[in-house]
Amino acid sequence: MKRNNESRKRLIRDQLLMAKSTVQKDGIDEAIDRIVDYLYEKTDITFIGFIQAKMVYDYIKVYEDCVLQAVNDMKILLRILKHSGSNPPEVDLSVNNYEFWLSVQEHMEAGKDMQN
Repeated sequence: MKRNNESRKRLIRDQLLMAKSTVQKDGIDEAIDRIVDYLYEKTDITFIGFIQAKMVYDYIKVYEDCVLQAVNDMKILLRILKHSGSNPPEVDLSVNNYEFWLSVQEHMEAGKDMQN
């Protein structure tokens, strides 16, 4: 079973790496590593074309300690999806998405309360 799981992780990574050449950005390799780990550990997808908006938003909440890095990672992912021919999910990472950013803040505060 573990072998099958490793092949799923490798498949996700290979798909992102194939489309990587269409996106020029500093830190892209590290971002892909983090994205692959997240998709492998927190979702059951195998094909990057099945990435949904909820996964993007949840990624940012999971990496709450580095919100700016998480947002940058997701921008890279969305560019990769766009340039790979996949249909990227509709995601609003702007400050106008007040409800999302409020939920991130609440998630972060809840995490701090649990640490105290």
